[in-house]
Amino acid sequence: MMRAELREEVTPLQTQDEPALRIKVVGEQREIEIKLPFCKNVRVVFFIRNPLTGAYIPREKIQYNEEKKIYEFTPEALKDEKFMAHIRAIISEAVLNDEKQLSTVLSRVELLEESEAPTVVFYSAERKNVDPSHFERFKREHPNFDFQRIDEAEYNSYLGKISEATYVYQDENMQPQYRCVFATQAIEPDRPSRWEVVKGLLTREPITFLNVLLKAYKKAEIPLPYNRSLLFTPSPANEAANTRLSTDTCRSPSAPSTK
Repeated sequence: MMRAELREEVTPLQTQDEPALRIKVVGEQREIEIKLPFCKNVRVVFFIRNPLTGAYIPREKIQYNEEKKIYEFTPEALKDEKFMAHIRAIISEAVLNDEKQLSTVLSRVELLEESEAPTVVFYSAERKNVDPSHFERFKREHPNFDFQRIDEAEYNSYLGKISEATYVYQDENMQPQYRCVFATQAIEPDRPSRWEVVKGLLTREPITFLNVLLKAYKKAEIPLPYNRSLLFTPSPANEAANTRLSTDTCRSPSAPSTK
């Protein structure tokens, strides 16, 4: 049952100019993910209909186009009919046919592959008509990703209240930072969404809803922003990841890798 103090109202959903909104919001999401390997006590939670799109795409199938400044499929990948049929099952034609939107999807593939952050992925439905081999490899090689399937009715009851991606971490001053990303997956671009990244105290409501779900599945809850009575507790996974860092600060790296 939801806590009595939670408000049922949410920000009005947006459907207008979805391509521009996706480029803006998912671009901001990528900037958050670029920083995470250099931050302390990172926690990530995804709340999505299908498992992560990027977990189905091998990074050797994509490249960075220096001239256009976009990520794209390699020529070899585009010629591979079986692979492209797989891609059309996870990315809508509208996104595939818009190189800037597609770039936002492909730009996060390598970030997911390299992520060591403790990550919970709540999802309600398996992908259909796909080649599952890369996703199965991704799960084997990334034990820090906890994929948790939930009932569709339960998913729908939280839709619009929990953000699709929640990031919590400590910055260079060891201050907690909160980001909630409201967006849609690449296979369902026409689904209404708030299409925004909320920060700080504005994340209290979606994180409070998220904590209800986390508690129901016996996952650690996230301390609400600026509640000083709840402090960060480093997890073993974070401690292991942090041993390779040369600094305790959260900093942005130079230009992202273009492998």
